[in-house]
Amino acid sequence: MSKYQLKQDLKKLAGLIRNGKSGRKPKNRTDKNRRDYNQSDINRCSYRHMHIAYCLMRGTPRGLIEQPAENNLPNEERIKFIMEDYANV
Repeated sequence: MSKYQLKQDLKKLAGLIRNGKSGRKPKNRTDKNRRDYNQSDINRCSYRHMHIAYCLMRGTPRGLIEQPAENNLPNEERIKFIMEDYANV
């Protein structure tokens, strides 16, 4: 996999997140967005870590990517795993 594949996966995940957002209100939930709504927390967390890994792989300094609060730090092991997974071509 490569940075290009990671970017494609980020786009796919962003679509799932957008689709899940439309199902936040019970009156708007349909069969199409119910699954994405139920997994919205997982998708957002995955997107955050994949986005950080993608930016680091492209050479963006960590301070420019995000400045999280002390109680909301990203999982560094997960970021490292994503970077290793997508770096192996």
